Formats: sequence, C-alpha cells, structure tokens
Amino acid sequence: MRKTIKIITVISVISILFSLLLAIPSNAASSSLRVSSRNITPGSKLTVTVSISAGEAMYATEAYVYYNASVLQFLSGSSANGKNGSVRIVGTPGEAKSQSYTLSFKAIAEGSSSISLNGVNYVGKNDGNNTVSVGGSSTTVTVAKPAPSSNANLSSLTVSGASLSPSFSSGVTTYSASVPNTVSSVSVRAVAAASGANIMGIGDKALNEGENSFTITVTAPSGAKKSYTLNIRRRLKGELTTEERLTVSVGGGIKKVVKDASKLPTFENFKSKTENYNGVDVSVLTDTNEKYQIYYLSDSNGANPAPYIKGEKEDFVALPFILNSGKLYIVEDAENKMLPDGYTDKTFSKNDGNFKAYGFKNADTKNVYILNLYNGEKNAYYGYDSSNNALILFPIFEVESGIVKTYKKTENPQGIQKIIKNFKALSPMQKILFPSVAVGFIVILILAIVLIKKSKRRDYGDYSPKHNPIDADEFWSNSDR
Repeated sequence: MRKTIKIITVISVISILFSLLLAIPSNAASSSLRVSSRNITPGSKLTVTVSISAGEAMYATEAYVYYNASVLQFLSGSSANGKNGSVRIVGTPGEAKSQSYTLSFKAIAEGSSSISLNGVNYVGKNDGNNTVSVGGSSTTVTVAKPAPSSNANLSSLTVSGASLSPSFSSGVTTYSASVPNTVSSVSVRAVAAASGANIMGIGDKALNEGENSFTITVTAPSGAKKSYTLNIRRRLKGELTTEERLTVSVGGGIKKVVKDASKLPTFENFKSKTENYNGVDVSVLTDTNEKYQIYYLSDSNGANPAPYIKGEKEDFVALPFILNSGKLYIVEDAENKMLPDGYTDKTFSKNDGNFKAYGFKNADTKNVYILNLYNGEKNAYYGYDSSNNALILFPIFEVESGIVKTYKKTENPQGIQKIIKNFKALSPMQKILFPSVAVGFIVILILAIVLIKKSKRRDYGDYSPKHNPIDADEFWSNSDR
C-alpha cells in the first residue's frame, strides 16, 4: 500500500513540473546595451547600440536611454530623439523578431556618465494590442584627457649643405656629416615625433676645422628624454671626400667613377681587378693581356653606368666598343695597307671617336664596315653591318709585303648543290664576300695545275722530245725494253 502511494506521489510531482515547463513562454524577450568604448577623451564621439529581441514578430518597440548631460551630448539616432539626459526610441520593426538602434553622443567634458536602458517594451503579434515589458541594462563611460605621450623620438633631422650618414631613422641616435673647409657654419633642423615635445640643441652651429660634435635632446610631454649625437667634420684645406675624389668632368658634364663595379656586367676574356684612382681603390675590367683598363662612370646621381678608358692626358674617354652576343669588341684603327679592287678606306664613328676602317665601293653596302676589333685576347678583322648590329669574322685579309690579299679557301666537300643552298642563306654582306672568295679559289686552282704540268716536264730531263731528236714513240718503245 505504502509503495503504491509513493509511486502515485512521484507521478504527480513529475506531472506538475512538466505543466510548469509548458507554462514558460518559449519566446522570452530580452534587450541589450553596448557602447563603442568605456574610456574616451573630451571631444571624441561615442556610439551606443540598443538591441531588442522578442523571439516573435514585433509590430512596435519603445525604449529609453538615460545619460549624464553634463558629460555627454546626444547628437543623433535611428528612430530616436531626446535631450537633457534622456533619449526616447520608438521603432516599427515590421514583424521582425529583433531590432537594433544606434545612438551617437559627443564627450563635452571630463567626468563619468552612467548610460542606462529602461522602459523597454514592445507590441507583439501574439499579444494583440497588449504591451510586453522587457528588462533593461546599464553601463558607465569615463571621459578623461589622455595620458601625456612618452614618445621622445625625432621624426626628421637635417644639416644644411650636408648629408647624414647613415640616413636618418628615428631609432638611430648617432650620425656623421662632412662639409668643405669653406663652410664655417651649418643649420641643424629637427622635428619631434610627438606633438608638444620639446627639442634642445638645434639651430645655427659654428664649425671649427676638423671634428665638431653636437647633442640634440628631445623631451616628451610625459617628461621622458632621448638624445641624438651629430658629428660634423669641417674638412681641412685641400682635403677631399671619397665622393669628391671620384667626381670627374667628361665632355663638359659631371661623371662619377663607380667604386664597386662587382655587380656590373663582365665579358669573355675580361676580368675584374682593383685599381687605385685618385687615392681610392676602384673596380675595373681588364683584358687577358691587360691592354685596357676599363672604368665604369655613372651620371652625377649614380645612374646609367657606362665603360670608359683613360685618354693620353689621363682624362676619361668613352670606350669605343661593339657588344654582340654578350661579347665585348673594342674598336681600333685598321692598318694602312694597299687594298684590292672593290674595297676602299672608310671612317667608322663610335662614342665620339673616329676610326680608320675598310669598306666596299658598292654603294649598296654603305652601312657595312670592315673593322679591326680587339676581343680582349687578340685583334682580328670583322665585317660589321651598322644597320642591324650584325658582326661576323672577316678572314679575307692577310698582309704580305704591305699588300692586302685574300685568304685561300678549300673546296666544299658537300657538293655544288649545298654550296648554292648555303649561299642563298647568307646575309647580304656575306653574299658580297662569297664571290671574292670563289674567284680567289679558282685562281689558286689554275696556278696549281700550271705548276704541276711544269714539274712533270722538268722530270723528263734530256729525254723529252724538245731536247732529243729521237722519235718519241721509238723512245718509249726502247725504254720498255
């Protein structure tokens, strides 16, 4: 009996709890209040966001936000209006289950302000015209001046008429500069990184010959300090900087000798070495025979480096070169020799220099030159077409007793058809050269045949029919025996 009563009691309790759970609405309403910052400075803006959620469709909402009007000033808000410490929000969500409203304030004085959300209610779909109240919330915002900056850095540092070494950086505290002996004073200027910071040690500075040291001290608004050291050398009379030693005048313009040419292009049969120029070690290129010392000179700003060589007066002259297939060829004067028919003396101009060269009398080849070029190892004659920078070895000339002759050419073992095919593939300049070679080969072949015949006749001796009246047939008949 007692056991039955306990069972009935437990079932009754469970039924009551279940009924209570069913009685709790599943769409409990809520609200929230958020601020963009809890600590702001005078003059800055503050954003307040009010959110209302009902879990069901809402036809209308209402809420009140209260604030300290002596610290904050209401500026504007969505579906809101108000002043003197309170803002009323009236919204129409349009059956939305949640809605947010944004309010904008401005901090007008130092102090603190409690911002509270109260009187939140809405009219829901399931409630008809009944108003449902929702709980509120609050927070506090503090308005205060910012702590003074402890930034004691400089944002810039300059010296009139001089460059700093290294280049300025706020984290670097020691610099050097150099000025000519004629400069007796400089102006030191600096700008602090933090507004309101104080700078001592700048202005016009008198310079003694030799080393001069100055200290610039920056005091941050918080009182923090930082010092920068500036070492300025006023050079002695006649003392030049490395940059001044490497500055040269070329053709009426200013050039600079490149000190480190290690990253500049190199060429076959040329190597890099160190050469002393005006007391400064600089990189140069030299050929296999060390016939040339090639310096690189740039514009006054360090751009457009180009190769130069020293002239007879120790001045710099632009290197007369031809660059072809990555190889460097230096132009030199051709020899003064007698030329065969069809060739003539010409002048080839390169990098403000004029050089003796050979050419063809044919007017169609006015852009073609036969040049004496040095490839870093030896000299040779090359055919050069200036219209397209085409360059080919020109082994046509050899010198015997002051007369320029053509080289002997061997027969083509591939046959006449391949000769014709190869001839069609030649460049215009090569086609001009080919007949000269062919004629030379034919002449040499004829001469060889004549010499062979003469040699056979000498071998006959006194037995030849010319020197012996004996009949030739009889001679050969007798000799067989």
